[in-house]
Amino acid sequence: MIASNSSRNKFRSFSILVSLVCAMPCAAFGQAITTTNLSDAFCRAGSGLSMGGAYRAVADSPSAITYNPAGVAKERGKLKAMVDYAYQGETSSHLYGVGVVDFQTSPKLAYGLSFHRYAPTIAGVSGNVNQTVLSAGYTLGQMIQVGVSGKGYWINLDSPILQGPRGIDMDAGILIRPIPIISFGLTGYNLFQGQTREEF
Repeated sequence: MIASNSSRNKFRSFSILVSLVCAMPCAAFGQAITTTNLSDAFCRAGSGLSMGGAYRAVADSPSAITYNPAGVAKERGKLKAMVDYAYQGETSSHLYGVGVVDFQTSPKLAYGLSFHRYAPTIAGVSGNVNQTVLSAGYTLGQMIQVGVSGKGYWINLDSPILQGPRGIDMDAGILIRPIPIISFGLTGYNLFQGQTREEF
């Protein structure tokens, strides 16, 4: 069967239209800082900065303490440390952090400890946001890691009326890697809800 000229022209027009739509530029954002969740800024530094939210499925450096606590259990027998720095343009501030992951001390459990600090300016009010995180991770076989972390934080605001929150919170995560080139991650942030504990 031979296609007619009108069929070829329609197909050619459709192909050009699809090509143009696919080639159009668009804005894509990995992560954003909000004034209601200042802890978002801590997920914009370290190894995961260039990967946006996708780093939660890799999480193979001390940045895992912040992004996905299951990642601290990815590399058995290793001790890693790193220092983070990032400039937060949205809040005109510098973010500093240090983290250590230890999977040498225990054959079953991995531990992580990190501290982050930055000084955002939001609506003309300056402040200091500090966070300390202690995490633990466990490996289930070859493919699955699980982890939890406890966060202590305190925020000091340069204002006679406003006071920053201070409290504790918790994150939990899981990593699944069925084959070497595919990895899935799921993280729950700020899981404490209620009046007994103050959350970010």
